[in-house]
Amino acid sequence: TLSVSGLSSLNGGANVTGSVTVTGDTIKIDSATHAFYTADRGDTSSYAINRYYTAGTESWRVGLLNDGTSNFHIYDVAGSADRLLIGTNGDISFYNTAGTSQSLFWDASAESLGIGTSLPDGTLHVQTASAGSVTADTAADNLVVENSSHGGISILTPNSVTGAIYFGDPDDNNAGRILYNHGDDSLTFMTDALGNGGAGAMTIDSSRNVGIGTSSPARKLEISGGHARLSDGYNLEWGGGTNYIRGSSASNYVFVATNSTERLRIDASGNLLVGKTAASSNTVG
Repeated sequence: TLSVSGLSSLNGGANVTGSVTVTGDTIKIDSATHAFYTADRGDTSSYAINRYYTAGTESWRVGLLNDGTSNFHIYDVAGSADRLLIGTNGDISFYNTAGTSQSLFWDASAESLGIGTSLPDGTLHVQTASAGSVTADTAADNLVVENSSHGGISILTPNSVTGAIYFGDPDDNNAGRILYNHGDDSLTFMTDALGNGGAGAMTIDSSRNVGIGTSSPARKLEISGGHARLSDGYNLEWGGGTNYIRGSSASNYVFVATNSTERLRIDASGNLLVGKTAASSNTVG
């Protein structure tokens, strides 16, 4: 045990086995280029601080500042700014270069991490700038990306491979997938583990052709292995929408229109009507 009261100076090395007790203002290790000491409790600017010096100039303070809290600081003296602050509640703040805002913030009570924000909306909240008065929906707040202008997430890969987003559950870890193939510039949506035999549920190819049930659509829309259905009263249109076919399952008819006017109809009885909408014995059509 080594016990020191007052000022003591030691030149050379010292090996101590056991405890060291120091009564006085500071513990100080000094040289021409660097120094370390623990500030005394009467220091007006700091409290229980470990100070680090370079070439005789104080550069860092580590410990508790005399700020009325018990928060732990790593303080940059030259920059006059906190670099790290750990609150007594477990919150952790890493500050930006200016030391004015938290660039990385851990909210201990919510167990959430904010990058660019000290108020993370979810498990991980990445904020470039505030989008305004909006909060992420709690049904989709595991990852929140926010900006005051355009925002986005990038998946970057080499040229010939695939970038993907997978959706899984306890029974199937790839139940749904969104795949972008950089080899042929196609985007594929898959809704089951087998991906419809590898073709996917829907593919948009590099020519912007859409294939449903096929990965190689030959037309702007190609449906393989199924049917297309429209709700009653809706049209299959051409051009500006003045030429179309409309049908109704409830009324059992199909008609053809040109220039926004019905020209031909097949009614529920199979009658072919030209220039009229209903069959009768005294009406020509």
